[in-house]
Amino acid sequence: MTLADPDIELQRALRDFKLRGISRLPHSRTEADRLLALADGGETSVFDFDANYSWVTSDRSSRYQFVHFATHGFANEENPELSGLVLSLVDANGQPQNGFLRLGDIFNLQLPAEMVVLSACQTGLGDNVRGEGMAGLTRGLMYAGTERAVLSLWNVSDEKTATLMVRFY
Repeated sequence: MTLADPDIELQRALRDFKLRGISRLPHSRTEADRLLALADGGETSVFDFDANYSWVTSDRSSRYQFVHFATHGFANEENPELSGLVLSLVDANGQPQNGFLRLGDIFNLQLPAEMVVLSACQTGLGDNVRGEGMAGLTRGLMYAGTERAVLSLWNVSDEKTATLMVRFY
């Protein structure tokens, strides 16, 4: 994969899904707060503007046994390189920042977590490429070292997913 402007890649991904933009997910913070309440303590969480491309692609993300992304996701079966997760697209000052974690970026992560959950729409989709296997976010996570991944094959409601994830854990 060649390096490209992440904003252009995100716009291509949105166009392929016939979306005009990215809406806020107001219940994703509720989801995270409820999941942290279930944890035994000592856990670290990354929210809001700090949940960004720089943090995920740094070595800090490799230190956790469980990683949970409550965000928008895209699994593009026709153009797998446009698959990815949408992280914070602006910084704390409201300035635009790279927030599109593409499939190629995920392949390059060091993410040896016991489990990664992508609480996002259709992240479990992928294309079975002859001689290559399944091309998609699941494969990217496994290549990054993740032992188990939980993904979705369908569109999910922000509010209902927050409830489902608490029950899941």
